[in-house]
Amino acid sequence: MLTIIPIWALLVGLVLLFLGSEILGERVGERVARRTPEAARGYVAVTAGAVLGLLALLLGFSFSMAVGRFELRREMVVTEANAIGTTWLRASMLRTPHDTAVRRLLGEYVAGRMRIVNAGDDAAVLAAELARAEAIQDTLWRHAEMVAVDDPRPAVVTLFTSTLNELIDVHAIRVAALRSRVPEPILLALILTATLAVGIGGYAGGLADAHQRMLRLALAVLFATLITLVADLDRPRTGVIRTPQDPMLDLQRTIHAAEITPHQAPGVTR
Repeated sequence: MLTIIPIWALLVGLVLLFLGSEILGERVGERVARRTPEAARGYVAVTAGAVLGLLALLLGFSFSMAVGRFELRREMVVTEANAIGTTWLRASMLRTPHDTAVRRLLGEYVAGRMRIVNAGDDAAVLAAELARAEAIQDTLWRHAEMVAVDDPRPAVVTLFTSTLNELIDVHAIRVAALRSRVPEPILLALILTATLAVGIGGYAGGLADAHQRMLRLALAVLFATLITLVADLDRPRTGVIRTPQDPMLDLQRTIHAAEITPHQAPGVTR
């Protein structure tokens, strides 16, 4: 549900929600202030502090989950670029026509990776590109099987198949990381806790007749920004903070240059 809301709309909506909760709490506090004893006011302040502490705990937990997933996706881009590039390099050791065919397939494979990144949240494009990637993997593996039968050099076969196997394995990890997100109930609990925290804070301010509106506005904006940041980190293809694709872009450019100048090899880690 939250994933279909644009990031800017989520931020604005949360700010308005938290401000509304603060104002409502303040109005209720002002109405019951005369009938509330000092001991009860102290209890409200303690409750507000406890809810804020719980909110801080949930924010830290959610932020840690989102950052962990973001870091995994970033590492997988580097790992996959290296796996593809090394397979591309080792394909030059294969005999004709496998060397040219494998390199051409790997170029298409990298282009498909970039189309996935640029597709945004289009589920149809994502499904089509993943299906195309798996088809290319099948074709590459058939080439490996033919090489294993026809090529008398076992070292070449072993080197090529090992990196091709790594390429396939990394694909599965990247797809899982792409689909792995912070569970929505956690984000909803975070929003609910923040709404209650600012509402109780407004109520405590109304009881004490302390109209610190600028401070409460700052808290509302701060909480909304932090929660939006967690949600944004959890959107690898549509958020403001995108997973860096520099290694894959570098590989794509180098493969393209090598197609023009056949003796140029990709600058990746073997």
